[in-house]
Formats: sequence, C-alpha cells, structure tokens
Amino acid sequence: MNEQAEHGTKPGKANPLADLLLALYRFWHGRLGLKGAGYLIGKIAPLAESLQRYPIRLPEGHSILVDFRDVSSMSWVNHLLGEEFQEAALINAINFATDGDAVVWDIGANCGLFSYLLIQSPKIKRIIFCEPNEHMFRMCINALIAYPNATGFPAALSDKSEDADLFVPAGATTMGSLQPQKSAPGAHRLRVRCITGDDLIAQGSPAPDIIKIDTEGHELAVLRGLTKTIRTHKPLIFLEHLNFDEADISCLLPADYEAFSISSPDGVLAKGFNKDLSHNSAFIPRSRQLTV
Repeated sequence: MNEQAEHGTKPGKANPLADLLLALYRFWHGRLGLKGAGYLIGKIAPLAESLQRYPIRLPEGHSILVDFRDVSSMSWVNHLLGEEFQEAALINAINFATDGDAVVWDIGANCGLFSYLLIQSPKIKRIIFCEPNEHMFRMCINALIAYPNATGFPAALSDKSEDADLFVPAGATTMGSLQPQKSAPGAHRLRVRCITGDDLIAQGSPAPDIIKIDTEGHELAVLRGLTKTIRTHKPLIFLEHLNFDEADISCLLPADYEAFSISSPDGVLAKGFNKDLSHNSAFIPRSRQLTV
C-alpha cells in the first residue's frame, strides 16, 4: 500500500488553507526571495492537518505526501522551486569521483531527496538507501517509486545488528541520531532496527562502489560495521563531518585511504581536512588516482 492510500489523501484534494499557504510561500520565498513564509507554515502546521500530509507532485508524474511539521518538507518544496539542493556539492563530488556504472549506498537517507537527485545521474547504476525512521522511509519509497534501480531498507547501519533507540528532535528528522549525546533536549525516541553493512551484503545486497554517510555522529559505528566490505571492495566513502574534528577524521579513516575535503558549491576534492570548504569529507583509496 502506498502512502497516499494509507492516509486517504489524493493529489489535487489538498485543503484550501494549505494551498493558500504554499502559494504564499512560492511567491514570497520563491519569487521575491524573502524570508518568513516558511516560518509561518511551520508554526501553523501543528494546528492544520492538511499541512501534515500535503501532496506534492513530482516531475515524473507521481506525488509524495510531506509533513510541514518537519523541516525536511521544505527541501522538497525548494527543490521544485528550482533552488540548488544543499547537498549539491556532495552530488557533484560523487559524480566527479566515480567512473560510472556505480552502486551507491545512501546511509541516512531521511526524506529521500539526495537519492532522488543522485539516481538521475547517468553515472549511477543503482542506489541502496537506508533510513530507520518509518515515516521518512515511506517518503523515500514514494519519492523513488519511478526508479526501479533504487532499493530501500528500513534500518540504520551500525556496528551491530540489533534494535536501538533513534533520538529525533521535534520537527527535525534530519537531526535524528543513534547517539544520545548528539540529540537535542526533548527529542523523542523511536525503536529502530540496526544492521551492519557487512551483514547487509551477506543477505544479498550488492556491494557498494560509493558509500554516503549522514548519521549525525554515528559514522564511526557505521564504518566499523563495514570493515569487511571496505577491506574487500574499497568503496569511495563520503560523509558529513560536522560532528568531527581533524583528530576524529584520523580515527574514522580506513587503512590505505586518504582524506579529502569537498569544496562547495562545485564539489571539487581537495586533499586534507578543511571544514571551511563545506560540511562533507571524502575518503578515497590511495590506489585510486584522482585529479585534484
């Protein structure tokens, strides 16, 4: 059953209040470039059911339901307004670093926009996305329904295959973390399934050529669970480094890999660790020849 059927909402049947607010946002933010309309929608959303499952039509012809109580919804709206995706540099870096025909693992897929944009690259053969938050996972599935070469797992990658608590701040699923110390005060707990990347391959998932990790401080556990995969297949690894310093990066870096920083917005890879360039780093096997 798809998400639209589950919620009983059909595209084109949105509440007039929600339509009016989205029209205001498109004009105020999209056309005039002014701030405030998104804040207004976020304040009204907890009180307006129609803003909690609002249908947004994608260019492929299908719709996804977004919940404007969560910041991830604005990512989809802004994308459809033609704004540059906040992870555009990361997508550019992946396209630059791969030779093509690549299998990508998107670990921490959230609302699915990253996978949705990346899978449209001619260099990407297949995407495996992992997202433990059930609501976000359904959004990913619906967003990527037109792409049979995208496969999702409703699980978090970690260093153990077991259940764990995911801490999700209210209205900010993008900040959900398996690390209690990284969570905001008042974050609610979701019991989620965890699996190691090595176990995922043992269960038949294709080995990655590229791994993208955005897990809000849980990156080291993700990499520990991929020890055999990294040693055997030498994938390119891209990860958010907001929660780390240079010493942490040295601990995260697998043997025989070199750290690069990703420049924003062009996605050029620069040797070494430099937080001033962007919020993402890349780990590239030393055997891999890149022009930087």
